[in-house]
Amino acid sequence: MTSRSAERGLLAVALAACLLGLSPARGAADTAAAAGPELSVTATPDPMPASLVGVDAPVVDLITPVVDLVAPVDDLITRVSSLDATRTTIDQGPPRRLVLASSVLFAESRAELSPAALATLADAARQVRASGAHGTVTVDGYTDDQGSAAIGLVLSRRRAAAVTAVLGRDLAGLGFTFAQHGYGEADPIAPNEHPDKSPDRAGQARNRRVVIGFTPSRR
Repeated sequence: MTSRSAERGLLAVALAACLLGLSPARGAADTAAAAGPELSVTATPDPMPASLVGVDAPVVDLITPVVDLVAPVDDLITRVSSLDATRTTIDQGPPRRLVLASSVLFAESRAELSPAALATLADAARQVRASGAHGTVTVDGYTDDQGSAAIGLVLSRRRAAAVTAVLGRDLAGLGFTFAQHGYGEADPIAPNEHPDKSPDRAGQARNRRVVIGFTPSRR
């Protein structure tokens, strides 16, 4: 009996040893050991540039203001001059102005129209008619600053009257009225003298003029 009990005891110990050798915990440990050490991967963000560390960038609303681009409309001045600059048309309407140098109308210091003046004034009358003008035609006479201002004023008035008489004839029956004025040496369009006070002959010639003004029709 004692021998059989001892055998049973040894069998139980062997069975227990076998059971311990095949335990799930030991099997898992052995499997992990056989597979080698576990590889651990950790994602690391790219470092921020040193120049941007601690910089708080404000959020700015990029609102572009809408500006009304209002371009001023200026009077467009058109100047058409003859090759010798004795006849100039200034279109800064209205009125349109024909500037005639006195040299193409009168002899020096005289108020009688020259033979060539009649053709020049006939051309001026054609321009007035072609423009469809209406109303009043103005004729303004000017001189330079040479000599007496009083004499220059009288001369400018006589010259304006002579030009008005011819235009009145060439434009007769078209319903125009005429207004003539003489201004003497007033309102020069060029210097009468140089900075050294010597006479500016070219400037004086430009200032001796007759200006015909009229209002073209709007088409």
